[in-house]
Amino acid sequence: MMAFLQGLKESKLRRRPAFKNPNPAVEPEPLRKSEHQDKLDAEDVFRIIGLHLTEDCVVVCDTGDALLGAIGLRTAKRKEFIAAAYYLTMGFSVPASIGVMAADRKKRVVAIVGDGAFQMTGMELSTAAQQGMASIVVILNNDGYGTQRFILDG
Repeated sequence: MMAFLQGLKESKLRRRPAFKNPNPAVEPEPLRKSEHQDKLDAEDVFRIIGLHLTEDCVVVCDTGDALLGAIGLRTAKRKEFIAAAYYLTMGFSVPASIGVMAADRKKRVVAIVGDGAFQMTGMELSTAAQQGMASIVVILNNDGYGTQRFILDG
């Protein structure tokens, strides 16, 4: 290990240039006055979330509808959008949001989770409360396990 670390120290590694997104996100438009009385749809919910993401926000998404809906959201830095993209990770976002807050108490965490996934780990909010952590948790209600309906027989 010492030889490896010495070699790393002596190497001529260069920093990669800063990432430049080839498809920069379009700023979401605020709700128009005419929309204030309309029923919200999923697109509106994500648009509103996007309007309220500040420099100190970290978005943590669960799998399924939460992740697919949040794809268009943009955070200040790439490392501040955290998601698990595999169905066996349902329930990831609430405990992961606690991990983000434990790592950096200054971050404002927005956890986006479906109602089925929230049933798996939502009780972890008690841990966050006990530790004085305050995240924003957005629960998308499609009446439970919506992503599973299409792959279950019967």
